[in-house]
Amino acid sequence: MSAPAATRAGLTLEARALTRRFGGFTAVDAVSLRVQAGALVGVIGPNGAGKSTLFGLLTGFVKADAGKVLLDGHDITGLPPQARAQHGIARTFQVPREFANLSVRANLMVAAPGQSGELLTRLFTQAARIRLEEALIEAKAEQVAAFLKLTKVLDISAGSLSGGQKKLLEMGRALMTDPRLMLLDEPFAGVNPVLIGQIMERISELHSRGMGFHIIEHDLASLSRLVGVLHVMDQGRLLASGLPEDVLGRADVREAYLGSHAAAGEQVPTGEASRGTAA
Repeated sequence: MSAPAATRAGLTLEARALTRRFGGFTAVDAVSLRVQAGALVGVIGPNGAGKSTLFGLLTGFVKADAGKVLLDGHDITGLPPQARAQHGIARTFQVPREFANLSVRANLMVAAPGQSGELLTRLFTQAARIRLEEALIEAKAEQVAAFLKLTKVLDISAGSLSGGQKKLLEMGRALMTDPRLMLLDEPFAGVNPVLIGQIMERISELHSRGMGFHIIEHDLASLSRLVGVLHVMDQGRLLASGLPEDVLGRADVREAYLGSHAAAGEQVPTGEASRGTAA
């Protein structure tokens, strides 16, 4: 099954000295990075490094204390998440946020933006238009489900899905917004190897059609096979950036994961990071 729709031109997303503090704790400390249009970029780092907070800043779910977010060179720092989504930025969350009691079909359909039926007055004045719109949205939901291999579970409750299927549903809900850049927060966490491979295939296909990706992940073995660039965060700061093989070979990256007593030849782990609290 091919990707749901032709991807529009990619987006370039840039952080300039982004900073976020929680009380006396600096979660993101003057981070600057750039995700080129259509790029496939990974973000790694030990737990508590500030990765998810950075995603919140880029997508508008977290307000910056300092710095800027630019989209194709335009300052979007003050825009809320909905407005950024309208510009083509979508994100998933580390813990899936499905509507557990609704079907997979309904979860996908409700994610479609700008539905006329959301306004009560239009239910009476534009009933025919709304019925047509809902039919088109349902067709799109079925196409997205087919692309993600969720067709067989379309009419079961989302709460009964496996962990991997919930991650696919998160991607599907994002795809319903027709994004040009998708930020994925730990898409492989808690997912069995077969479904990890399936998620990687879907990402690769979407990327081949021009969609950009910015991915946080602790499964370094899978991520390094998927992305072209890795950014490493530690203690709220950007520690390193570059090709995966170069970044993962750096002594300071090994130390960030393994601690100051790591042996020089020891490899960065491919599972969960070894210290700290959730990012």
